[in-house]
Amino acid sequence: MDRAVTLLMNLGADSSNRRLIRESGGVEALVQVLKVAPVNEPIGEHALGALHNLALLDTKVKNRALDAGVLQPLVRIVTTKGLPDTDMCVVRARMILTELLKLPDTEDMLALVAAEMGVKL
Repeated sequence: MDRAVTLLMNLGADSSNRRLIRESGGVEALVQVLKVAPVNEPIGEHALGALHNLALLDTKVKNRALDAGVLQPLVRIVTTKGLPDTDMCVVRARMILTELLKLPDTEDMLALVAAEMGVKL
């Protein structure tokens, strides 16, 4: 599975592929990977890289990721104890959160998710 996620990450770096990945359910699949992937494993890092590549300039990707429930795994990653701030999973999760926070109401959704998880951001 990591190879498929890595392929999506690499393909998502090219603007001509982003729409195709988005319209083919790639965003939702990547969010599902993040929901089950152990923190700090290569597959999670690659899924985060793919989501970042896709979401950087695409509001539709950001909305799809939010609808698929991406905030919970992102909060889990950035609040995992023992991971340094320089860990690539943490760095990529923070970059995605920064992109998502550009959308209206995301800050409120993020606060709700964090409260439900019992963590403070």
